[in-house]
Amino acid sequence: MNPMQTDELFPTGRICGPVLTLPTHLKSLGNVPSERICETRYPTTVPVQLWAVSPEQACFEGVTQNVSGSRLEIELTQPISRYTVVEVTFDGHPMLIRGEVVGCEQVTGGAFRVAIDGQKVFLDEQSEEHFEADALGLYLYGQGLTAPDVIRLRHHLRHCEACNDRLSHTRQILEGLGSDGQNVSQSRRMCPCMTIA
Repeated sequence: MNPMQTDELFPTGRICGPVLTLPTHLKSLGNVPSERICETRYPTTVPVQLWAVSPEQACFEGVTQNVSGSRLEIELTQPISRYTVVEVTFDGHPMLIRGEVVGCEQVTGGAFRVAIDGQKVFLDEQSEEHFEADALGLYLYGQGLTAPDVIRLRHHLRHCEACNDRLSHTRQILEGLGSDGQNVSQSRRMCPCMTIA
């Protein structure tokens, strides 16, 4: 994927402000399915810009902490109100997430951990590209991909039979690595995302 700069992706002429009109090269993936409680969180750190759209308008910079089904956790230096509608962009990645703040708590060091329930995801046309075995392996292993890559992969797997087949094959290989004295549950601990498709 050839990442675009954020200012190319959102040429609004503003350094920081809500993206109320989407660029034409982004397409909607529609509504994000609700998070399943059993879903594994994928740890990842990527710089983000978060725009509070309503009821208040403000700009925050932060870093992702993890991603799962429809939930994104971001660490900010200041709090943000629950139920605030937000738009999140990722530095160097052509993606935008619209969602709502469902939680904000102060963590060690004075930072704030913000949970965002993503309601819509917008990607560029490159989102249709298939994933190689290396990326699928990192996904199953539970580390090594960026938050935008995890989100794009999970959306892609919902409609791509070829990548689902590659994911199953990669899962079998990783489970086989655990067969020399380890059982499948031990290899699943090694690969925490193996139960998610």
